[in-house]
Amino acid sequence: MSVVAFQDEVEGEIFADEDFLEVEPLPVELQPELLPKHVAVIMDGNGRWAKMKGLPASAGHVAGTQSFKRIVKLCYSWGIKVLTVFAFSMDNWIRPKVIN
Repeated sequence: MSVVAFQDEVEGEIFADEDFLEVEPLPVELQPELLPKHVAVIMDGNGRWAKMKGLPASAGHVAGTQSFKRIVKLCYSWGIKVLTVFAFSMDNWIRPKVIN
């Protein structure tokens, strides 16, 4: 069995997941011929999500990483060949605060 590793560029930690390539069956409610060939995801708000729950922003980033890994696994398992992910822009460092 293959091992898939993800490296956290901030902490330098490597996450290995030996079970990553185990295929997850398509739920019976979904029809394979109707699945998209390309899925795009914009990951945004992980830090805000954590803060709303009284957690540090880093907890939101960890949760976002777990969600991302799940999306990759499902795309692999279900035969979705193209996955586009936008996770962060350097512009986020300089953007103005959101006005409520």
